[in-house]
Amino acid sequence: MPTSHALILELVGANKRVLDVGCATGYLAQELAARGCTVSGVEYDADAAEQARKFLDRVVVADLETADLVEEFGREQFDAVVFGDVLEHLRDPLEVLRRARPLLARGGFVVISVPNVAHGALRLALLKGRWEYRSLGLLDDTHLRFFTRDSVKSMLRSAGLVAVDIRTTTAGLFETELRVRAEDYDAAVVAAIQAEPDATTYQFVLKAVADDADQAIRELQEREELHLRRI
Repeated sequence: MPTSHALILELVGANKRVLDVGCATGYLAQELAARGCTVSGVEYDADAAEQARKFLDRVVVADLETADLVEEFGREQFDAVVFGDVLEHLRDPLEVLRRARPLLARGGFVVISVPNVAHGALRLALLKGRWEYRSLGLLDDTHLRFFTRDSVKSMLRSAGLVAVDIRTTTAGLFETELRVRAEDYDAAVVAAIQAEPDATTYQFVLKAVADDADQAIRELQEREELHLRRI
């Protein structure tokens, strides 16, 4: 099963002008550059940004909650703007997406990855009254926002974007860091949760374009043609 990191790389593709928002130490940028992309980045942590500089053309150290990305980078500069495991850490991810949208070049797109708060393990944990933050995972203690499939699509629409490709990573109900155990639940309850949409979806990885009907249709047609070629 591909990771969210691998899915982001697939959705971005090769030879693109990319803005890696929350670029950390540049691990994603390094792989994008190997695919012929030119990458700029935004990072809050100055030490991480310094490590990232060897992989990126330009790194801006800034707080996404207050930064004016258009002022920093100019309009219509990037083919892809990437938010890899970033939006869930922000107080107002919608506003950050709105401020990033003008950075898209004609035909450009946004790629985001976010965890799924509706994963079946979390549903089972809540049945036992458990909501326990951890250092990593679905309940990472630095997460400020939580998303389902519908809520992340709604946020994109509110930002003037439309999802044209939605991919997922998965983990079984009893395979996550939450460590829920099958023997603690009635089998019928487990079966009912297992049958729910996205019960095993761990992360959503989405590609979104500006909310322009013609462009969205082109994106969907291109995806269908690619799918048919693979059959």
